[in-house]
Amino acid sequence: MQLSALDETALIYAFNAVKNKDYTCPECKARVRLRGGKFQQLHFFHLSTNTRGCRQHAKSLIHLRTQQYLCSQFPKAFMEYYFPEINRFADVAVPDKKLVFEVQCSPISLFEVRARQAAYAKTGYQLIWILHDTRFNKRGLSDAEAHLLNSTCYYTDINAFGSGCIYDQFTIRSNVKRLYIGKKCRIDINKPLCIKKIQTNAKSKKITRRQKNWPIHFKNDLIDRNQKSLTFAASLKRQEARCRIRHKLKLIHVIKKFLSAPADRLRSLAFSFAEH
Repeated sequence: MQLSALDETALIYAFNAVKNKDYTCPECKARVRLRGGKFQQLHFFHLSTNTRGCRQHAKSLIHLRTQQYLCSQFPKAFMEYYFPEINRFADVAVPDKKLVFEVQCSPISLFEVRARQAAYAKTGYQLIWILHDTRFNKRGLSDAEAHLLNSTCYYTDINAFGSGCIYDQFTIRSNVKRLYIGKKCRIDINKPLCIKKIQTNAKSKKITRRQKNWPIHFKNDLIDRNQKSLTFAASLKRQEARCRIRHKLKLIHVIKKFLSAPADRLRSLAFSFAEH
């Protein structure tokens, strides 16, 4: 569902457009028109069916609701904000705070993730990824999601009706598999914070890694809660230690079972020879 188009050279949003007038898709430059009304949200549609390379019309309603939620959190935020220097449209941009939000509801390759990161780095804006938990935040991680955890990245459960939030979550993983998933921590996405040196004595490896790699974070996320509460910080460290111990014990059990299997087979063969 596409919410913006070009009226000659100016960007226009669906709620300001008129029906039966030709507009231009800002991405593929094809002709689009407005449709929708009482029972369907106003949006643009492509007149041509040959638009496979265009991402604008392929965005789901959940994707759009997440964009709208992000825009509602800032006084001056813009959807489909165009950066001519890199020829890209950001899902949501906040120019006065130099923030760019990329909402991801569908699978994405590691190559595309790195391409977007490199492109937005040239603009001087800080890129924040918002991953929808219908596709991400599962037990198994894709290469792209594992890579994104090293930069500012949060999750969302916003649905097609606009209900939900942006949240952070304490997880423990081994390579591309999550061993533990904690409770959701709703964050204030409109209150960005600079990374500061954490003064607490108890620091989990996850918080330490974030402190090293993340250039920015937000109020009420795991970093912020860790800084404010020594009890919270200690609980994360304890949970991490318990999970690591359980994981090691499980591995030891699997290895013992694997090593004991051949011995069992040898004993059974010896008994069979003895009977003969």
